[in-house]
Amino acid sequence: MNIKDSAKIMALLEAGYAPHYNKLTADNKSDIVKLWASLFANCDYTLVEGAVKAYIVNDKLGFPPTPGQIIENIKRLTSSQGENMTDEEAWNLIKKAISNGNYNAEEEFDNLPKILQRVVGSPQMIKNYAMYTPKEMQYVKKDIMDSYRNAKRQEEFKMLNDIAGIESSDMRVEELLFYNEE
Repeated sequence: MNIKDSAKIMALLEAGYAPHYNKLTADNKSDIVKLWASLFANCDYTLVEGAVKAYIVNDKLGFPPTPGQIIENIKRLTSSQGENMTDEEAWNLIKKAISNGNYNAEEEFDNLPKILQRVVGSPQMIKNYAMYTPKEMQYVKKDIMDSYRNAKRQEEFKMLNDIAGIESSDMRVEELLFYNEE
């Protein structure tokens, strides 16, 4: 998103929150446009616009959004199916696929959300799990739920890295967060 796109976002916010933005000076508005352009420089305008509109539609308090709130909306809008499930919901989908895995492992695997496909690995694993004993499945469940949590976390860090414009060769958001905790 560039300055021109950021100005369009500002116009959208001004229309949605006129009482708030009418109080700002032209310099204040210019500073906000520059800030948003820099924060969302690596984002597609239509994605930011959609996130802002989603915020406006769902806002019940009457306050304009912060960039962090828009980033949260972007995460919700761009998260592929399966990334907002609980660990237990993810396990139940995989367990259902496993229950039919002896005969239709390929089809069951293909029906899983992409994130769960990455967690399981392959249709062959679905077929293998279908032959496990109930005791072995307890360990599989724990491993799959752990893997799902890690996959969700990696997706979140990837999206934050993309939004922040951090290249894979640069320090990643995950590393920045760890570094700042010390």
